[in-house]
Amino acid sequence: MEDRGYDTIPDRHPFATVALLVMVVTVTACFAEGFRRSAEWVIEWYSGTPSPTGAASALNPWIVGCLVTVIVLAAAAVERRAVRIRPGGSGLAAIAASARGEGRRISSTATTYRAGAIWGVASGLVSLGRESAIVETGGALGAVSGRLSRGKGDAMAVAGIAAGFAAAYHAPLAAIVYLEEHLGIRRSQRAVRFVIAGGVGGHLVVLWLFGGHSVFPAIEGSRWELLIAGLIIVLPGVVASRIFRSLRTGASSDGWRARLLPSRRRFVYVVAAVVAGAAVAVAPHAAGNGMDALREVPEAATYSLAGALLIGKIVGTTAALVAGAPGGVISPSMAVAGGAALFVALAADEAGFRVDHHWDVVVAALVVGVVVGLRSPLMAPLLVAELLGDYTLVPALAVVAVAAYGGDRLIDVVRTGPSGKVRDEDA
Repeated sequence: MEDRGYDTIPDRHPFATVALLVMVVTVTACFAEGFRRSAEWVIEWYSGTPSPTGAASALNPWIVGCLVTVIVLAAAAVERRAVRIRPGGSGLAAIAASARGEGRRISSTATTYRAGAIWGVASGLVSLGRESAIVETGGALGAVSGRLSRGKGDAMAVAGIAAGFAAAYHAPLAAIVYLEEHLGIRRSQRAVRFVIAGGVGGHLVVLWLFGGHSVFPAIEGSRWELLIAGLIIVLPGVVASRIFRSLRTGASSDGWRARLLPSRRRFVYVVAAVVAGAAVAVAPHAAGNGMDALREVPEAATYSLAGALLIGKIVGTTAALVAGAPGGVISPSMAVAGGAALFVALAADEAGFRVDHHWDVVVAALVVGVVVGLRSPLMAPLLVAELLGDYTLVPALAVVAVAAYGGDRLIDVVRTGPSGKVRDEDA
């Protein structure tokens, strides 16, 4: 780790570096907004509403199932094309490897193919997130522009990723912590400066050019009630998030497909795509990345909504990944944990334990979903607080994050035993 690509000083004037940084951040932020708006425009064009969940509810279920199935298969084909162009040439892993001096570069062509596939997923009601296309495009733009201007491109790449993440979620601080947890930028002061500039800059560009607003509605109760609700639903949230994490991790690997049906891999792709389509057709609130469905909780906290967020999302997202479709998992991870929490809250109501604010219970669970689903305990409270536009929630959400992290690690210890090896019954 001594030869950090982030610290390679390019042979260009500092003012040129600043101008290049401003360009990367601005273009990435505009791309993030354009990506979202164009996908919503397409959805509104064929359904009459820009909301994925609204479209899935308004259209005939057979049309929804067929649409999602076709989009999943098409996106998977484009993703396989991107892999053939440059294996391992897109995403955070490529940037991390380059920064370690491993000679692995992010490919702008492969990233473009992937972004196109994810745009199709976002406009086609598939139960996957869109943030990966935005952050990877920001990283590719930074890497390529840095290399073309006599630099290595790694520091500019992380600035682009931070800008994309901040613009996608209106979360500049979470973007900075995200880069630290996934790429370890604190080891390089230069990388830290670029990431801070990217995260803050991307957020400001969105505010100035497109207007700012919180992604989720405010909590309904007090901070203390939020904290108590979070501690109560930690266990079910952790269990649901671990199940989802295990399924989607396995679904993203070729090992699953080979074990399912080694000689009929294409058949597995088709069946998985059909299942992904059926999940959205049966549970319309499983459509999209989960954000629209979560926003409906304050007004319509029902078992059907909880089932769509929990079961529909797990089935729809896992099946799409088995089929090979690319997409983000941050928002689906939050949706699954939120669905589990909503189930618990509704069941408590029926058992005579009145829950006044179902949305607050779900908000606390969003933290659990990020902590367990992405193994990001530091980012989780910041991300959820920024999604709600309220930094005063961070202390309470941080306590929930610590409890979720501890519960997740405790289950790991129980499953693996003191030796760290998986027990026979868990293998």
